[in-house]
Amino acid sequence: MPRVSRGLLVGDVIALAIVVLTGFLFHGTLSVQSLPRLLWGMFVMGLAWALAAWPTGALDPDRMRRVQEWWRLLWAAVLAFPLGLVLYEFPQGQDLSWAFTRAMSTFSLSGILLWRILYWLRHR
Repeated sequence: MPRVSRGLLVGDVIALAIVVLTGFLFHGTLSVQSLPRLLWGMFVMGLAWALAAWPTGALDPDRMRRVQEWWRLLWAAVLAFPLGLVLYEFPQGQDLSWAFTRAMSTFSLSGILLWRILYWLRHR
């Protein structure tokens, strides 16, 4: 199995938490009452990302220093974000929307890519 960098994982989870928080802010659903949903969303997206990024090598610091290996991020995203959204929506008894899945996946991967560019600039 590939090596895992805790720094990469923590940065990825923070990026995902910012995306989830931003979604709640832009949709006007951020409140004390929505705090459990917000925290649950952050948790499941981070968990799904960790479960997908580890075996695909997206958390391997040696691989992530080479831009040619960044396809692993896309592969991890294809696996992680639908899984995270299923884990988020189904316990609440809601159907998974294709539009929401696409939007959340796009913004989540964008957040992770921005973070990874900063990581790459620092560690190349």
